[in-house]
Amino acid sequence: MKRYLCAILALFCLAGLTACGKKEAAAPVAAEDEVVVTVVCKDKGVNQIGYTSYIGGAYRTTGRGIELDGNSASGCTLEFRFSQEDFLEGDDISQFSIALSPYGKGSEEEIATTEPVPVSMEYGKVYTITLSSDGEAGFNAILL
Repeated sequence: MKRYLCAILALFCLAGLTACGKKEAAAPVAAEDEVVVTVVCKDKGVNQIGYTSYIGGAYRTTGRGIELDGNSASGCTLEFRFSQEDFLEGDDISQFSIALSPYGKGSEEEIATTEPVPVSMEYGKVYTITLSSDGEAGFNAILL
Protein backbone atom coordinates (compact mmCIF):
# COMPACT_ATOMS: atom_id res chain seq x y z
CA MET A 1 0.00 0.00 0.00
CA LYS A 2 2.85 2.40 0.87
CA ARG A 3 4.46 1.68 -2.53
CA TYR A 4 1.27 2.69 -4.35
CA LEU A 5 0.91 5.80 -2.25
CA CYS A 6 4.52 6.81 -2.98
CA ALA A 7 4.05 6.18 -6.70
CA ILE A 8 0.89 8.30 -6.81
CA LEU A 9 2.59 11.07 -4.84
CA ALA A 10 5.56 10.97 -7.24
CA LEU A 11 3.20 11.31 -10.23
CA PHE A 12 1.52 14.35 -8.68
CA CYS A 13 4.92 15.96 -8.07
CA LEU A 14 5.98 15.27 -11.65
CA ALA A 15 2.74 16.74 -13.01
CA GLY A 16 3.30 19.86 -10.91
CA LEU A 17 6.83 20.31 -12.24
CA THR A 18 5.79 19.99 -15.89
CA ALA A 19 3.20 22.72 -15.36
CA CYS A 20 5.99 25.14 -14.43
CA GLY A 21 7.59 25.15 -17.89
CA LYS A 22 7.90 28.22 -20.11
CA LYS A 23 4.51 29.33 -21.39
CA GLU A 24 3.94 30.33 -24.99
CA ALA A 25 2.79 33.90 -25.49
CA ALA A 26 -0.91 34.23 -26.07
CA ALA A 27 -1.96 35.19 -29.56
CA PRO A 28 -3.11 38.82 -29.77
CA VAL A 29 -6.83 39.47 -29.79
CA ALA A 30 -8.46 42.58 -31.26
CA ALA A 31 -11.49 44.22 -29.71
CA GLU A 32 -14.47 44.85 -31.99
CA ASP A 33 -13.50 48.50 -32.47
CA GLU A 34 -9.77 48.04 -33.11
CA VAL A 35 -7.31 46.39 -35.44
CA VAL A 36 -4.06 44.75 -34.32
CA VAL A 37 -0.96 44.60 -36.52
CA THR A 38 1.68 42.25 -35.13
CA VAL A 39 5.16 42.74 -36.56
CA VAL A 40 7.56 39.81 -36.28
CA CYS A 41 11.13 40.92 -36.96
CA LYS A 42 13.62 38.20 -37.86
CA ASP A 43 16.72 40.39 -37.49
CA LYS A 44 18.64 39.83 -34.23
CA GLY A 45 19.94 43.40 -34.12
CA VAL A 46 16.50 45.03 -34.13
CA ASN A 47 14.55 45.68 -30.92
CA GLN A 48 12.58 48.77 -31.96
CA ILE A 49 10.24 49.31 -34.88
CA GLY A 50 8.70 52.57 -35.99
CA TYR A 51 5.75 52.79 -38.33
CA THR A 52 3.93 55.25 -40.55
CA SER A 53 0.38 54.39 -41.51
CA TYR A 54 -1.60 55.53 -44.51
CA ILE A 55 -5.16 55.31 -45.86
CA GLY A 56 -5.29 55.32 -49.64
CA GLY A 57 -1.71 56.61 -49.69
CA ALA A 58 -2.48 59.61 -47.42
CA TYR A 59 -0.59 59.89 -44.13
CA ARG A 60 -2.53 59.04 -40.94
CA THR A 61 -0.34 58.14 -37.94
CA THR A 62 3.16 57.32 -36.78
CA GLY A 63 4.39 55.40 -33.79
CA ARG A 64 7.20 53.33 -32.42
CA GLY A 65 7.39 50.18 -30.33
CA ILE A 66 10.26 48.88 -28.23
CA GLU A 67 10.64 45.29 -27.11
CA LEU A 68 11.77 45.42 -23.51
CA ASP A 69 12.06 41.73 -22.62
CA GLY A 70 15.57 41.38 -24.03
CA ASN A 71 14.66 38.57 -26.43
CA SER A 72 16.68 40.10 -29.27
CA ALA A 73 18.58 36.82 -29.85
CA SER A 74 15.77 35.83 -32.21
CA GLY A 75 14.57 39.26 -33.26
CA CYS A 76 11.50 40.92 -31.79
CA THR A 77 7.72 40.84 -31.95
CA LEU A 78 5.67 43.99 -31.47
CA GLU A 79 1.95 44.75 -31.52
CA PHE A 80 0.49 47.95 -32.90
CA ARG A 81 -3.18 48.62 -32.11
CA PHE A 82 -5.30 50.95 -34.22
CA SER A 83 -8.71 52.26 -33.22
CA GLN A 84 -11.21 54.54 -34.92
CA GLU A 85 -9.49 57.56 -33.30
CA ASP A 86 -6.40 56.84 -35.42
CA PHE A 87 -8.30 57.57 -38.62
CA LEU A 88 -10.35 60.40 -40.08
CA GLU A 89 -14.11 60.17 -40.27
CA GLY A 90 -15.05 58.39 -43.47
CA ASP A 91 -11.67 56.64 -43.89
CA ASP A 92 -11.93 53.28 -45.61
CA ILE A 93 -9.60 51.14 -43.51
CA SER A 94 -9.55 48.49 -46.23
CA GLN A 95 -7.21 50.98 -47.98
CA PHE A 96 -4.74 50.89 -45.04
CA SER A 97 -1.00 50.48 -45.58
CA ILE A 98 1.95 50.62 -43.20
CA ALA A 99 5.65 51.36 -43.70
CA LEU A 100 8.03 49.93 -41.08
CA SER A 101 11.32 51.38 -39.85
CA PRO A 102 13.55 49.08 -37.77
CA TYR A 103 15.96 50.49 -35.18
CA GLY A 104 18.97 48.80 -33.58
CA LYS A 105 19.55 48.46 -29.85
CA GLY A 106 19.95 51.89 -28.27
CA SER A 107 19.81 53.65 -31.64
CA GLU A 108 17.79 56.78 -32.32
CA GLU A 109 18.21 56.44 -36.09
CA GLU A 110 16.25 54.05 -38.24
CA ILE A 111 18.22 51.45 -40.16
CA ALA A 112 15.89 51.58 -43.16
CA THR A 113 12.22 52.05 -44.06
CA THR A 114 10.19 49.53 -46.00
CA GLU A 115 7.78 50.30 -48.79
CA PRO A 116 4.22 50.60 -47.44
CA VAL A 117 2.58 47.18 -47.06
CA PRO A 118 -1.11 47.15 -48.07
CA VAL A 119 -3.38 45.58 -45.43
CA SER A 120 -7.07 45.32 -46.31
CA MET A 121 -8.17 45.88 -42.71
CA GLU A 122 -11.40 45.11 -40.90
CA TYR A 123 -12.17 46.04 -37.31
CA GLY A 124 -11.86 43.16 -34.85
CA LYS A 125 -9.10 41.43 -36.84
CA VAL A 126 -5.40 40.70 -36.23
CA TYR A 127 -2.84 40.90 -39.04
CA THR A 128 0.77 39.71 -38.99
CA ILE A 129 3.66 41.21 -40.94
CA THR A 130 7.14 39.72 -41.02
CA LEU A 131 10.09 42.07 -41.24
CA SER A 132 13.44 40.68 -42.35
CA SER A 133 16.77 42.02 -43.45
CA ASP A 134 17.51 41.88 -47.15
CA GLY A 135 21.25 42.35 -46.71
CA GLU A 136 22.51 45.61 -48.13
CA ALA A 137 19.22 46.30 -49.91
CA GLY A 138 17.45 47.07 -46.62
CA PHE A 139 14.42 45.33 -45.13
CA ASN A 140 11.42 43.50 -46.54
CA ALA A 141 7.97 43.55 -44.95
CA ILE A 142 5.50 40.85 -45.96
CA LEU A 143 1.87 40.46 -44.87
CA LEU A 144 1.16 36.87 -43.86
